[in-house]
Amino acid sequence: MALLVGLGVGAAVVAAGLAAFGFVGGFKMVRAQEGDVGLSGKTAMLKIQVGPYEKLGPLFSEVFQLECSPDVRRLGIYYDDPKDMEKEFGDFEGSRAMVGVVLEDIPAEERETFAAKLAAAGFEKYPLVSGNCLYGKFRLRGWPFFVPSLLMYLSKVFGELHRAAEEKGAHLKYVIEVYNQTYNVVTYAPLEASTLEQMDYPSIKALDPRTLRSTEPKKDA
Repeated sequence: MALLVGLGVGAAVVAAGLAAFGFVGGFKMVRAQEGDVGLSGKTAMLKIQVGPYEKLGPLFSEVFQLECSPDVRRLGIYYDDPKDMEKEFGDFEGSRAMVGVVLEDIPAEERETFAAKLAAAGFEKYPLVSGNCLYGKFRLRGWPFFVPSLLMYLSKVFGELHRAAEEKGAHLKYVIEVYNQTYNVVTYAPLEASTLEQMDYPSIKALDPRTLRSTEPKKDA
């Protein structure tokens, strides 16, 4: 009898573990597709942060806690592939990112006031882009499953985008995350040079670690 109870408990634990694994996206098959990022003609209010991407949490929290509808798309734009940063510099300190919202998603009668509040908080207006991209979709989960679902997302989506890019003989340079309804995220990796050029805003270009670090005095051996 005790053996049967033990087996039943073990089976329940395994089933619960598999259910949790599936809930956070463990069984989800992500396949990269090609399409347009679809943000042409839109404007974003974005704030720049420089440093390791794992330190972006407070800025994302600030953006997701804004007093606006969950229908307002949130954005995360990443300019420096961590693998490239580690290879070139041995650290991630100069990694550039921008986080914010699509301004046109705010009701027209509230838009000017909303933009002014964000500007006072250090956000700036930037024109958004269009162009052919590789992209992948994923659904994150809320607490207490957010962290494991985020880890699944990073592994599955970014891994698949890198795989698809290599298959096309391309190198992923910039990445755009578009968050819909908070947890639905579409991750775009632009392929066209013209799109990448549009994204190279002067304020971002001025923070390019390859330029900044080339001007740093070299340390004595």
